[in-house]
Amino acid sequence: MVSESDSELLERFEQGDKEAFTELVNRHQKSVYSLAYRLVGDEREAGDITQKVFVNAFSGVSRFRRKSEFKTWLFRITINLCKNYFRSNPEKREVPIEGLPLAQPETPLTRLLEEERNERLKAMVDRLPEKQKVTLILRIYQELSYKEIARIVNCAEGTAKANIFHALNALRSMWKEED
Repeated sequence: MVSESDSELLERFEQGDKEAFTELVNRHQKSVYSLAYRLVGDEREAGDITQKVFVNAFSGVSRFRRKSEFKTWLFRITINLCKNYFRSNPEKREVPIEGLPLAQPETPLTRLLEEERNERLKAMVDRLPEKQKVTLILRIYQELSYKEIARIVNCAEGTAKANIFHALNALRSMWKEED
């Protein structure tokens, strides 16, 4: 069976087929959770935010104008909910590093070095300005195009590219300063 597009599933949902929305949730839940987790750094909070994203999408699907992809709209909702989370919990702005899933290197020494490098990089990403951090996460971890990022963060494509360029330069500078 050929998989239906998001647009086709949205059409079915708008015609009263609730299973079509369930399929959309199943299709996008993992990437929405991944984005929320990368932004807030807490599994439980990321799960709560993911649920809220789909509740908001379910109740607001009539406002989705389809000028962008459904996934782009979901990511925009996710980012806004993460911003709301940090506004409500300013003490949570620093994302804890411990417990983040890391690749399992072959030896204890390489594992330790990899963990230290990942912790260092994560701390540096957390110090980036919000727009640079969000665009970098969308580009690197979600593998989105500049065009998709621009739609999600509501900016020009060139601005998205500039944010990533500045984020990478800032990370390089921070890395050199700490060496």
